[in-house]
This record gives sequence, structure tokens and C-alpha cells, in this order.
Amino acid sequence: MNVAPSILAGSLLPTFLSVVKAFKVKVINMVEVTIYFHHGGEWITNPEPHYDRGCVTYWKGYDPDLISFIDLVNEYINKLGFVGVQELIVLASTGKYFEIIGDEGVRTLTSFISIEYKSIHLFATEDC
Repeated sequence: MNVAPSILAGSLLPTFLSVVKAFKVKVINMVEVTIYFHHGGEWITNPEPHYDRGCVTYWKGYDPDLISFIDLVNEYINKLGFVGVQELIVLASTGKYFEIIGDEGVRTLTSFISIEYKSIHLFATEDC
């Protein structure tokens, strides 16, 4: 017996809505991000490290809660032709580059996402 549809359509849904109104619960709008995958360029180290030229592929309107390290790496391998990814690097809003290490690094990165910071610029070094 499936109880969920009758509960939602029954008496609990109006009760839930009245609680939301009574406590003036504010629904937070999800911030969607655009993830830019930089590729095909080259790293210049002098005078300051930066990525020169190349192409950009992007995912627009992406839910930051769904970002995973393996999905980002697979974009470089399966879609952009990398043999493998040695390092996954993000350009911070400060203009500095940081390596992303695993899903923990992705969670740290997504913790900075806000209305003001909703673009993620990624770079990868290819594993040869």
C-alpha cells in the first residue's frame, strides 16, 4: 500500500504549509553555477602562473550539490580527449590557482558558492 500520495494530498500538506507561514520560514533559492572547463592551452609560469589561450567548454545552470570529483575528471577524459587527469585545478576569485583533491576538495569549493560567486573555472593537467 502506497501511503505517501494520500498523506501529501490529505491533511499533512495543509498543516505543513500553515507551519511554514506561522514561522515565516524563508525558502532559500538554489544558486546554480556555470562550470567552465579550460583546455587546449598551455601553462605559463613566468612571471605569474596562468593559463594561456586554449578553448572553453561549460556546463551552465548546474546544481552545486551534484558536482562530484569523478564527473569533473570524466568531462576532461570522455569529452575533451584527455588520456587522464593528473591534477584538477580551480581558479579562485582571488586570481590564485588551487588543486582540487577528491570529493572533499569539491565540497570545499562548493562551500564558497554564492550569488556573487557562481562561476567555477577549472583547468587540468594531463596524465601522459
